[in-house]
Amino acid sequence: MAGVLRAPDGPDTGSDTGRGPQPGLDGLDRLMADSGLDVTLTGQVPRDAGPAVQRAAYRTVREALTNVRKHAPGSAVEVAFHRSGTAVEVTVANTVGRHPALGLPSARHGPIGVRERAEQLGGALSHGPTPDGGYLLPARLPLGGAAHGP
Repeated sequence: MAGVLRAPDGPDTGSDTGRGPQPGLDGLDRLMADSGLDVTLTGQVPRDAGPAVQRAAYRTVREALTNVRKHAPGSAVEVAFHRSGTAVEVTVANTVGRHPALGLPSARHGPIGVRERAEQLGGALSHGPTPDGGYLLPARLPLGGAAHGP
């Protein structure tokens, strides 16, 4: 998974793996519906953003939802989009889980990969616990973002 997140975008297909186009924000509704989580979407999804930004936003949400399933099952999740000048902010926040964590091992490659992707586009990503025991993962992605390297 870390290799997929770190791989450069293909110029023609958007593929990171050679297996065809990677999902962008057009796959967001399905991602949330298939997550098995109580997810609320707020804000305006920037479906007019460029392909690299769409893929980075999608991957950010995917990574956050994966971590919620592993570490905070049964929590409520909010995925929020907000345009701010020439950037889009995507934030995923979850409450404390109502069920025990799955206890699955974590090498922490997922958050590293999505942070690297955001930085390649000239953006930023952070993550950490909230005072009430939940978790917050905000990312800022320039709408004109283009990869700055591999």
